[in-house]
Amino acid sequence: MRAGRFVRNMRNFVGGELAFEHVSFSHPCRNDQARYSALFGCPVHFGAERNAIAMKPAMLDLPNRLGDSAVNAFLTAHLESELGPLSEEASLRAALLRRLTPSLSNGVPQAAVIARDLGMSERTLYRRLAEEGLTFRDVLVQAQSALAQELLRDGSNSIAEIAFLTGFSEQSTFSRAFKRWVGKAPAQFRQQPSDL
Repeated sequence: MRAGRFVRNMRNFVGGELAFEHVSFSHPCRNDQARYSALFGCPVHFGAERNAIAMKPAMLDLPNRLGDSAVNAFLTAHLESELGPLSEEASLRAALLRRLTPSLSNGVPQAAVIARDLGMSERTLYRRLAEEGLTFRDVLVQAQSALAQELLRDGSNSIAEIAFLTGFSEQSTFSRAFKRWVGKAPAQFRQQPSDL
């Protein structure tokens, strides 16, 4: 079974911490399905649309015990050049804004969590942002500012609620930050005509 050999090799590379979310095969099960689940240590689905081994993005951060930094650098550069044209994102900034905005109501997300969600390491996230001339903080502030302005124009939330929805625990802190971003206090911004 090729998939079984692949899993053994992967576990040799990164150790026993490697865990899979699920494995799927396009063909029907030809043996006891429980044996497959035991081999992979996760649910195994047969008759799926495609063959796949799924794992959490955090697994990509596990160290490779057999790693060669020169080979790693070459393969990473090759992979990024191949995946670049496949990306539908105009930029990392756009992808980051889409991830940050809905999560702000739970507080300011950590860069490491967002990086994992985007399928990359925190270091890669910082490097790719730097290539666009940005920092994580820059994009976070853009997300907070854009969401705050949208909510203030909408008018259905109080300023205290908007502070919470944009990741602030206190209205006063939000108000100071908003004035720094836009040059007006939230209440003044809300009162201005919407066509401005």
